[in-house]
Amino acid sequence: MDPKKKFAQIKAAMAAVVNGAKAAGRDITEAELASLEQKAEEAARLQKSIDMMDRGTAILDLFKQGDDNDGEGSSAKASFLNVKATARSVAQKAIGTSSDLVGVEFIRGIVPIDRPRTSLLQAIPAIRRSSPVYEYLRQTVRTMNAAPVAEGALKPTSIVTMEPVEAKLKVFAHISEPIPKYILEDNDEVQRFIESEFVNGLDLAIQAQLVSGSGTGENPLGWLNASGILTVTGVDLITTARKAIERLTANGRTPSFIAVAPADWTTALTTRNTSGNFDFGPTTPVNEAEMKLWGVDVIESPAVTAGTVWTLAEGANSLSTDGKVDARWSDSMSDDFARNLVRLRVETRVNSDVRTPSGIVKGEIVPTP
Repeated sequence: MDPKKKFAQIKAAMAAVVNGAKAAGRDITEAELASLEQKAEEAARLQKSIDMMDRGTAILDLFKQGDDNDGEGSSAKASFLNVKATARSVAQKAIGTSSDLVGVEFIRGIVPIDRPRTSLLQAIPAIRRSSPVYEYLRQTVRTMNAAPVAEGALKPTSIVTMEPVEAKLKVFAHISEPIPKYILEDNDEVQRFIESEFVNGLDLAIQAQLVSGSGTGENPLGWLNASGILTVTGVDLITTARKAIERLTANGRTPSFIAVAPADWTTALTTRNTSGNFDFGPTTPVNEAEMKLWGVDVIESPAVTAGTVWTLAEGANSLSTDGKVDARWSDSMSDDFARNLVRLRVETRVNSDVRTPSGIVKGEIVPTP
């Protein structure tokens, strides 16, 4: 029988015993008490099974969100490197083998509505590639000439030019210093903490390349070095962002998010109006609670240089990935084995695909002298 149905039946049977005693105006008998205790133990076991089933279902649902997609369709906007949404292929491992692979699969979890994003990787659609070498299309020309046309007259021609771009996934990796293996064996939390810190390090490195990658060698092409992006200037963050949004919407594009330096967002939140009050909220351009500016999501990123504001339209940039991060503990380096030391190596393969340069606006904040 389905555990949930069985649990419901046991719960109903227990309630029937208690309610029967109450209706009769008597205490629960010894036999009834023994029966209730037995049913309670069985219910507890079933509850554990149900919890495991629910967690497994949730993970499978997230995997369905991130099925392989080598086409040009968009996937859910979500975090590629999300420590809280992981499914380990090895649940428990023994530190001390010469090479112990921890297959950490990072699922592209859904970002709940109205919850601020904390990384650029949560805002950019991820596409899982089945091969490290792939091809995508980049828009190079967009000229819209639609107009009213008289009957029998020649229709105007609009031009949308796409070029194929050959690309490959880039390896992002780092290793730890030697760590005494018994520290990890004696405390699982230490191991999980170190792994999560190293995953966060990958996140920061990828964000930096998304913004300013050179596009040469093993560096992805970042927004800063993409040909064909738009530019605007303003006296402050609020004005600059509004001008960027205007450039996108004037071209029929929908703004997706605004990336700012933490210092510039702090300035926007702490600037007082002429009455000496802070001027932000749901009815003003700045909404601190929801991390929005002019109704568009704001992401504070250390990858963004202070004084620069990036505004991206939907579909302008995507992140290609093999869909996982590998964390491998090893004692095979140097004399680590002889010293009971292990090291962690964490790596992943990703690349930034700049699909629509004209959907990326670089804003420069130039305060009035």
